[in-house]
Amino acid sequence: MSTPDTSRPYLRIQSDALPLSTVLDCPCAVILGEAGSGKSDIVRTLFDLAKEQRGDSSACHIDLGLYSSEQQIHDDIQQAIERHTHSESDDEPTTIILDSLDEARAGIKNVAGWLKRWLSGSRDKRLRLILACRATQWLSTLDKDLTQRFGDDGVKYFDVIPLTRENVREAAAANALDPDASLNAIRDRGVIEL
Repeated sequence: MSTPDTSRPYLRIQSDALPLSTVLDCPCAVILGEAGSGKSDIVRTLFDLAKEQRGDSSACHIDLGLYSSEQQIHDDIQQAIERHTHSESDDEPTTIILDSLDEARAGIKNVAGWLKRWLSGSRDKRLRLILACRATQWLSTLDKDLTQRFGDDGVKYFDVIPLTRENVREAAAANALDPDASLNAIRDRGVIEL
């Protein structure tokens, strides 16, 4: 069995498995899933994809669980935007990833309030925002704030849900791997639950 192509991780939205890079085509993406579903792994991979494949050297990944104040978050985002302003990458927007919104040490409502103020005051047209949060903790008030900044078509929601056996078979075949051997390897190693 050959090694899977890890440069194309997959994310499942509703019943369709999509290449993870699809998220980077959205001005604003909200990654929702329950604890342990892989949201943080997904956003770390998106961060790497933004830097490596999209050439966004100023991409910023912020784990909100590590920040104790809104000011720290604001300062790091502003530094990323300034780096982008001074870079030669005019084609790609600045990618700002806010991970673990539900685990924000500054408090989810405080961070949501800060985010609303920041988005309404941000003049940077070249902004790509990716938020990750537990689905049950998502604040619906953010929907309006994000839509005001990015427009109705600019905000996409992605649910992280377990892949089915058929999704794994399709991904294996797309990567020139034997689907049955791939499923057996997953089962034998207990890698993921399907």
